[in-house]
Amino acid sequence: MALSVLHDARYAIRSLVRRPLFTAVIVLTLALGIGSNVAIFSVANAVLFRPLPFKDPEELAFVWTRLPATNVARSLVSGPDFRDYQQESTRFQGFAGAVAVPGTLTGDGDPERITNAYVTWNLFDLLGVRPILGRAHVADDAFAMDPKAFGNPNPDLPPGKVVLSYELWQRRFGGDRSVIGRTIQMDGFGSVVVGVLPPNFRIYLPADAGMPTNIDAWGVLPSNIGDFERQAAWLTVVTRLKKGVTLAQAQQDMNGIATRLRELHQFHATQNMQIVVAGMHRDAGSTRVQRCSRSWAPSVSCCSSRAPTSRICSSLGRPNATARWPCVRPSAAGAVASLRKCSRRAWCSPWPARSSVCCSPGRASA
Repeated sequence: MALSVLHDARYAIRSLVRRPLFTAVIVLTLALGIGSNVAIFSVANAVLFRPLPFKDPEELAFVWTRLPATNVARSLVSGPDFRDYQQESTRFQGFAGAVAVPGTLTGDGDPERITNAYVTWNLFDLLGVRPILGRAHVADDAFAMDPKAFGNPNPDLPPGKVVLSYELWQRRFGGDRSVIGRTIQMDGFGSVVVGVLPPNFRIYLPADAGMPTNIDAWGVLPSNIGDFERQAAWLTVVTRLKKGVTLAQAQQDMNGIATRLRELHQFHATQNMQIVVAGMHRDAGSTRVQRCSRSWAPSVSCCSSRAPTSRICSSLGRPNATARWPCVRPSAAGAVASLRKCSRRAWCSPWPARSSVCCSPGRASA
């Protein structure tokens, strides 16, 4: 057995050396195929298999609303509905809301376009994220505001509190640690910097969530968002399940709240509003995998199919050499049929006694 394998290996090496162009095509095809598969696995590992960089990520979930009457599968949440979730649910540790808007940072240096996020004060605590400098938001950072005045600069209001992303801290402030406690101008609002997030922090969202993930600065939402208009859905909601609670149990809890909301509010009844609890890892990861697979699949299928294609084409061009290679069957059915006919190993070799059994050039291409 060992001698047979050694002979086969020597013959294969001599054959490849005699045809350098053919050998180069085979090596290049294998390199492209292996490289593409490694890249796909790296993406899948980062998106699907590796846990999200949060505390107990399996407990985290998104809360969306579904509006079957208008065929909306993923809608945001209004402030009053968010308040009802907080007050009436029993199987969740807490809820946090967020909204992102484009903004302008002024003050030190030239004005800079950034992406601002305004979040409920408990978002970072809910995710289990700790700033590398300063602190996260606390309940006292949020204050009540007239819903009609939200988003408009008001000098009568106290300065808001803001947590900077690591990238903005480095880019705009040069990593200066004395930035904590400094007042910066965000969209005309005076905002006091209270913390800087870790360099690897980002929010993970589905691609169709309607909120960007490259956030530069994190401000605080008013404490009375429950007084805002109920029909205005604008919050992306993150939640954490209680210990031992499954997604199915959490969904049952929210189904009861959805039923009550449909009974109390005409808008929800008309839209047949439903509440959906979706695990964060799966909800955010599946969409990214679909996008990545759409972009990588053509190249992977091309590289994967080139190996057998080039092999068959080369065999057609060299009918005498075909008998020296393993049998190439176009389908699994052909392979099974070949195995049933052959009582011993179906390996094409330079020895006629073995190749004539089942691997003659005419039968190998059948």
